[in-house]
Amino acid sequence: MAETAAVRALESRLALMHGRRHCRLTGTGSCGLFLALSGLEDGRRRVVFPATICLAPVYAAIYAGLDPVFADVRMEDGAIDPASVSQLLENDSSIGAVVAAHMYGNPASLDELAVCCARFGARLIEDAAPAVGGRDGQGRLFGAGGDLALLSFGHTKILDCGGGGAVLTDDDDWIGRMDRIATGLPGRIEGYDVLAGQYYRLYYAIWAEARRDRAFFSLYEPFPRLFRSLHQYNARTVDVPAIETGLDGLDAECVRRHELAARYRERLGVSEDIAFLGAPGVGVPWRCTFLVPAGRRNALLDAVRAGGYDASSWYPPAYWFLSGVGYPRPRAEELAARVVNLWVTSQYRDRIDPLCDLVLNVLREGDRA
Repeated sequence: MAETAAVRALESRLALMHGRRHCRLTGTGSCGLFLALSGLEDGRRRVVFPATICLAPVYAAIYAGLDPVFADVRMEDGAIDPASVSQLLENDSSIGAVVAAHMYGNPASLDELAVCCARFGARLIEDAAPAVGGRDGQGRLFGAGGDLALLSFGHTKILDCGGGGAVLTDDDDWIGRMDRIATGLPGRIEGYDVLAGQYYRLYYAIWAEARRDRAFFSLYEPFPRLFRSLHQYNARTVDVPAIETGLDGLDAECVRRHELAARYRERLGVSEDIAFLGAPGVGVPWRCTFLVPAGRRNALLDAVRAGGYDASSWYPPAYWFLSGVGYPRPRAEELAARVVNLWVTSQYRDRIDPLCDLVLNVLREGDRA
């Protein structure tokens, strides 16, 4: 890992901020997870993820030579369901780690998961990459929990600094193993932006066809191999000054996101058509995330985008993209069919009211249809 004085100072700052003994910067958040999983010693070959999660952490397990398995999630916040995790651990002694992501910025139940993992001797990894700066209902900062925690400063994250991630732990031996593995990481490839463009073009082209016919999901199978260099490289290109500046304004950024999310909640209200994920004022909003009836979701997204606004329906269950792990997780499937994400970045401060009017009008039209 990078060894400049500026890097060491940032690592010390992040470790102190999260109450950890060790911090290491990584080229990406998922690369940090790769190092962590590669540094596991007990020989168990399976890792639990929430079924609702982006693909990068899942690829990290594959790169580490491990097999991902998927727990279901909770309908109220999209976070991993401890009961589903417990059932997996009870039935599969080959599971060595559980990755608990704060999906959509909502807190995973780390205390409950920690008890469950300790019972079965599995490592608990807190994935705070989607929610840097957030806090749980007790005011604890994300990144301070689990046996190890992950941060990310990459694209679409709370602090989008153009890339970079970090691992945080108190385990001297584990961090030592990660340091040794990290010495073999390549640098960021020269054609990174070109390859990233290819990734996104292929991803969305396949996705458009897979929405009509799930057989097209098989075309994602080569993605971990074809695009490994997008996920795994050393920290030498991390923009340390940008992360330092972002950390200076992190609390203010979280406050702004909560304010904008509260405005959405106020304007949209709660009805039979709209159910917000997560508790107001808890975590940190990655987006304003809510559920609508499945039969109207895609029409709503089309109308919002046609109106010139951003909207997304992520995340589909990760197991859709991998053969051999296609078991259903019913709540993750329902979330995938109903979820809507609207932006809470500062550019939307003056756009929320007309956007909410559009959303409500589309849903009313659906009621009349």
